Amino acid sequence: MTPKLIIFDLDGTLVDAVPAVTEAANRVRARKSLADVDPGFVRKVMGNPDDYGGETALLVGPSAGGKERRDALMLFGRNLDVVFTDFARPYPGVEEGLKLLQRQGIKLAIVANRITLFLHQWVEWLGWASYIQCIVGVDMVAHPPPAPNAIEYVLRFLEVSPAEACLVADGGPELSAGIQYGIRTIQATYGYADPLPHLTGITRFEELSGIVFAS
Repeated sequence: MTPKLIIFDLDGTLVDAVPAVTEAANRVRARKSLADVDPGFVRKVMGNPDDYGGETALLVGPSAGGKERRDALMLFGRNLDVVFTDFARPYPGVEEGLKLLQRQGIKLAIVANRITLFLHQWVEWLGWASYIQCIVGVDMVAHPPPAPNAIEYVLRFLEVSPAEACLVADGGPELSAGIQYGIRTIQATYGYADPLPHLTGITRFEELSGIVFAS
């Protein structure tokens, strides 16, 4: 069955944000006189954040306390918003793919562990505001991904049942949220995480329409 709704992660699925995250992290690290973080390490953390203790692993030293980590995350978020439009770029085929899905009457949404206001601003900058009908960030639910609350929020808001929905994400928290909620989950293996053999995967965004319309 062709889904009525597709929920996307942002980083690693629609947009390659590694350069932006690297720049934002290094601005935080510079204030602490820490050496620049390597983009390869950034990619690993973004693909499997739980393995590294989250994005704070990019920002502070291992001995940092809770307050220092929280402050670093707040500063990182502000810096990421500033540098996103200069450093982040959509993956090939995303613009055309979103247009195609919308023309077929499929509702589109974004769930991501970023501040919702920033997500809206970035979607506007990318020129996708007319495609995306719902955006849920980390601050809109009590328990963000890997908990399924954000998925549930989108389905209720857009009045779609779990059987009629599909999630596309590259790895980590968002994939776990989709699996927990029981909706069809597709991995964008071109993103940051290692491929999961038990999930259907796409190696480039253009492959998504073939899977969606063949179902």
